[in-house]
Amino acid sequence: IPQPETHEVKSIIAIANIPGTTARAAELHGFDPEFDLALLRYTDNFSYDGPVAEFGDSQFVAPYTPVMALGSPMGLEFSGTLGHIANTRSLGIHNAPAKLHIYRPQALLHSAKLIGGNSGGPLLNALTGKVIGINTAIIFTLQENGHVGDISAAVPSEDIIRLLPRLAKGGRVKHGFIPGIGIADSYGIMTTKLPAGIRPAQEGVMVTSLNTQLLGGKTFKLYDTIIQL
Repeated sequence: IPQPETHEVKSIIAIANIPGTTARAAELHGFDPEFDLALLRYTDNFSYDGPVAEFGDSQFVAPYTPVMALGSPMGLEFSGTLGHIANTRSLGIHNAPAKLHIYRPQALLHSAKLIGGNSGGPLLNALTGKVIGINTAIIFTLQENGHVGDISAAVPSEDIIRLLPRLAKGGRVKHGFIPGIGIADSYGIMTTKLPAGIRPAQEGVMVTSLNTQLLGGKTFKLYDTIIQL
């Protein structure tokens, strides 16, 4: 299991349990701590040829879409909770100061209840039955009346599909960053007030702030568009 501070792999053995089959040992093959994803490999060359869930397209999932979160909360295997999509947006909790993560983690925020044991379970579009994300976190807020509010978060399927080839290569997936610049993706650009004459980029990310003391701030100009590193 990758440790949160060092991402060093302390344990590589897990139990992969598929309904209707015998639980089997598996080893960690590839992992991405930024997106909280891991790919396991059976240690006994077992090949599963039964039915599998299909990925849906998370790019076109709109707020209020009904969803179902599957998992094993408190050890209750194959349990499900219902909810709906609340929002789709970037989460800044993974972004270190003065660093640019080109592949910033996006999240599907939803109201299906998550409890310990749900992490790693699929988030289904309840209308199609397809997997649109993998549940990864519960975000808590302390309200003025002392009550604790929470919203659930899932890694979108579009990110999972994009990262699968890199996970399949094995080891830790590493993401590029540029020190000294702030960026906005399509979501952020829509909510950022741009000066007259500056139009949002059709692709890539836009530079929205600079720290000229660092490399990125010396290399790029404000409102440059970055397509690829």
